[in-house]
Amino acid sequence: MKKFLSLAAITVFGALCLTACGGNKNEIVCKATEDMEGMKVESKIIATLKDEKVSEVSGEMVFESSDAATQYGSILKAAETYLGEGTLGLEINGKTIKVKNMNALLEIMGSQSSDFAVIGSSKDDFIKSFDGQGYSCK
Repeated sequence: MKKFLSLAAITVFGALCLTACGGNKNEIVCKATEDMEGMKVESKIIATLKDEKVSEVSGEMVFESSDAATQYGSILKAAETYLGEGTLGLEINGKTIKVKNMNALLEIMGSQSSDFAVIGSSKDDFIKSFDGQGYSCK
C-alpha cells in the first residue's frame, strides 16, 4: 500500500510539473533591452493566449536607476488617470515598473500604427509586431 501511495504521489507531482513547472505554452514572452534617452531599460512583455488569440498582456520594465523608473512611472500614472484609475494595475518599486494590464495601452498604440498587433491578434501577428519593435519573442 505504501508503494502504491508513493507511486501515486510521484505520478501526481510529475503531472503537475509537466503542466505547471514546465511553463505555460499559452503565453508569448517578448524581451528587449532598449536605450531610452541614454539609459538602458530591460523590457518584458507577456501575452496570454485564449483560443489561439491574444487575450491579456502584462509587462515589466527594469531601469538603470530608480529616478528614471519614477519619472517614467509618473507618465504611466498620468495615462492610467486618463484611462481610469487602476486600469493598468501599475506597480512601481525601485528600478522596476510592472503593468499588470497593458491591454488599454496596447489598444491605443495599435490604433496609431497598423503594424502593431494587439488584443485579439494571432500569436504569429503579435510576435511579428513585437519583433518589428526590436523584441525577441518565444
